[in-house]
Amino acid sequence: MIVAPIVYEMLLYGSLALVAGSIIVFYKRDAPKVLPEAIARGSALRTLRRKIVRGAPWIGLIGGTIAAVWLYTQSTSFILVDDHGASWSIQLGGTPDFANIDARHDDTRADRVWVVNRSKHVVRVVDVQYGVTPFPSGFADTVPPGDAEAFDDIDYVGPDDKPPDSVRGTGSASRTWLTW
Repeated sequence: MIVAPIVYEMLLYGSLALVAGSIIVFYKRDAPKVLPEAIARGSALRTLRRKIVRGAPWIGLIGGTIAAVWLYTQSTSFILVDDHGASWSIQLGGTPDFANIDARHDDTRADRVWVVNRSKHVVRVVDVQYGVTPFPSGFADTVPPGDAEAFDDIDYVGPDDKPPDSVRGTGSASRTWLTW
């Protein structure tokens, strides 16, 4: 399933909030009580309700953890470039169709951004360096039409979204720009 980045972030952070909420419930529920807990004898419905209330934080903790780990490890971020521009999307689960476009791309590392070029022109991924760095700077990689390639990160997308001339801070920094 392909979703917008905001949907992915809502799902991921929502599952993490579920885990955090469950931990808070554990903390509050198991805190020392001033008065001893009253024992109420009641119907089977009351007993069932008590078991559900006692088990709900465990369901939230386990379910939220599984959901967060699955979303983080099984999602693929990609930028689809066509003749009308570029759009950023995320595929939840499964193997993307574009990952097998070219056999020379055998990259299985997580946290990669795929650039999928479905336009009629070549797109460039330019590394912009700031400050003094011991590494070579200013590399430009190209993605030909009909091809896809994975990159560590894309910070700016499109010819109108240029990187700044300088960045704040000391030392060196790097930004990656996808342009055409």
